[in-house]
Amino acid sequence: MIGLDKSAGKVRYAASMAPGIPFVCGDAARLPFKDGVFRAVSVSFGLHDKSPDIRSAMMREARRVLSPGGRFIAVDFENPWSAKSRAGAFLVRTVERLSRGEHYRNGRDFLRRGGLRAFIRENGFEETTRRNVQAGSLGVVVARAVE
Repeated sequence: MIGLDKSAGKVRYAASMAPGIPFVCGDAARLPFKDGVFRAVSVSFGLHDKSPDIRSAMMREARRVLSPGGRFIAVDFENPWSAKSRAGAFLVRTVERLSRGEHYRNGRDFLRRGGLRAFIRENGFEETTRRNVQAGSLGVVVARAVE
């Protein structure tokens, strides 16, 4: 297991919270790893706030560093699908609105394009497992690259 973040401060914090796990300061759109070296790549709430180009670059990099049969694991927002998820989405939108600017605009774009479900499919992956979390209007997905 290796953690990655662009922020040196966040890398230091993560390393202090999880001793024994290596953390690297780097860009998920240009991963500093060799091809095919990971059995899994995960991204938690790190897609919706990026521009479409950066999100796509992150997925290309995830595919590149995954070993054959490797899994992509993602947690991010979905468009609401039930009354509970609509309430969750309302709360999420309220918090996301506080971030303002590019983060907020990119998040709205992510959902307009279909959220995590559509994003996974559009980037050449197929879901193998999914759990929907209504309280946050989000999905937890395990996917594999479509060959």
